[in-house]
Amino acid sequence: EASGELPVLDRSASLAGTDANANGVRDDIERHIDGKSDTQAQKNSLKSFSRALSTAMTVDTQDQNALREVANSMNTSVSCIWKTYPSGSASPKVREIEKLTANTRARYEAYMKFNASMDGSVLKNERAVNCD
Repeated sequence: EASGELPVLDRSASLAGTDANANGVRDDIERHIDGKSDTQAQKNSLKSFSRALSTAMTVDTQDQNALREVANSMNTSVSCIWKTYPSGSASPKVREIEKLTANTRARYEAYMKFNASMDGSVLKNERAVNCD
């Protein structure tokens, strides 16, 4: 972080972290994404995925409809990442945003709880996605 090679990340106790503009993307991650030389469509897809991950960490894991909605949002945002980045470069982008978003023990555990709640679930994958 000190060298600037890695972004300075929010390590507060809050699962959602600081989001001053209330767009659903943590401010530190938004700054990191905005600082990339990627196209606006690529940045939008990364922000959408970050937003979905943050929602996954705070969703009521007893509410099956809410879980399904978050999972569908994650699937759509990942599809948009695959659609906007060249072949072979999408997977590292997904992993990067996951690592940056689940950057504290509490966030990681909340994300794993979401994943465990979805274990065995079947979701449909839309053939055509509308990426903003």
